[in-house]
Amino acid sequence: MNETLKEIHDLLVDRVDSLSDAVGKTNDVATAKQLLVEMQEVLHRVNVTQNLLFTQASQELKDMLPAIKQADSELKQSLQSVQNAVKVIAQTSQLLEYVDKALDLAKTLALI
Repeated sequence: MNETLKEIHDLLVDRVDSLSDAVGKTNDVATAKQLLVEMQEVLHRVNVTQNLLFTQASQELKDMLPAIKQADSELKQSLQSVQNAVKVIAQTSQLLEYVDKALDLAKTLALI
């Protein structure tokens, strides 16, 4: 199993849980709906990552992990107080941008 992708997978699963918890903590329907959209986006990356867990490891992929973890940390902090949905959306997008780059590389490695 590719340990880097396993870390990314586990991080994404944790974020789906955090987004789900945030939905339960808001009374604003529009915010809840947007959080659900973000949760679907993260869940899609969980599914993609699961399909790549047994691809070849690489240092380049491993080097992407710190940026992913930093973006995740920022998102996790925002989710503790879901008063600013715009910030949560922006930080989710930032996290997924880094994850997508890693997944694109993993897809390439799967072809080798």
